[in-house]
Amino acid sequence: MYYLCTRIFEEARCMDFIPAFPLRDTVRRDGRVVDYSSLENCRTERYRGFESLSLRKHGCKSAGYAIYTLFYTPIMTVEEIDALRLKLQRSFQQLLDKIGPIQIGTPQQFPYRWRKAKKGRTVWRIIEEILIQNLEYAYSEFGLSIVEPSTSEVSVYDVVCQFQNSPRLYLNIKSSVEGGKKNKDDISKAQGLSEFYEEDCQRQFFIATCFIRFNSDMTISLTQVSIFPIAWIPDIYVNPSNNGNLQSSSYKDIKSARKRTNAEFIPLLRTAIQVAETKKIAKNSK
Repeated sequence: MYYLCTRIFEEARCMDFIPAFPLRDTVRRDGRVVDYSSLENCRTERYRGFESLSLRKHGCKSAGYAIYTLFYTPIMTVEEIDALRLKLQRSFQQLLDKIGPIQIGTPQQFPYRWRKAKKGRTVWRIIEEILIQNLEYAYSEFGLSIVEPSTSEVSVYDVVCQFQNSPRLYLNIKSSVEGGKKNKDDISKAQGLSEFYEEDCQRQFFIATCFIRFNSDMTISLTQVSIFPIAWIPDIYVNPSNNGNLQSSSYKDIKSARKRTNAEFIPLLRTAIQVAETKKIAKNSK
């Protein structure tokens, strides 16, 4: 195990940096101290205030507190990421099967059925809430040990989940109408995503796309799900005219994936952001 810090990762541009020797052998760890708590066992190891005082002196700033610390972050291979993707795929398919058809209305309330409402954006917020609530409520049924919905409306992810002995997995939940056209869709705010990785460039981020079918009885069926690592998007594009959103038309089909590690993806994302900013400046200067 190596103790790695976000600042070292940032300076190394996240290029799968591993020290030539274990930092734990050169930086002595003393007893731990817990900020605002009397005993160690008051806080879990994930709590940001649970730090070693000696490690605070070595220049790696914790995102949550004005203190300094080193912490362990696993570097995942493409094969390990794919194994987690498949595991998530199974869990989410079980979730869809459990939820079943979602009743939006009745034929009496909609005498002409769906008409213009037969669009994913019409019902997606309700579907997203149903998915997250059921995931949080019955997480153990899907093999998960932790499910934490995002508390922010502007967060780059919707929910964090974790399997036993796995890293924390960040998910952005989206929908797609069965048989719909292939469009370049918004994935997330590109700058926000870049800042998300600056905090920890080994975070694992997945796009969970649920395919929906509009039924004549005014129900919606969630037919299948696609779990796609955001680092594997083949067509990385930041739209300079659309609030700098990262967009893709290929994030629903895993067969189109360009398998990468975070170390390979993050520089490409930053380059796309720079290209978009250059285009925006050039357009505004005309």
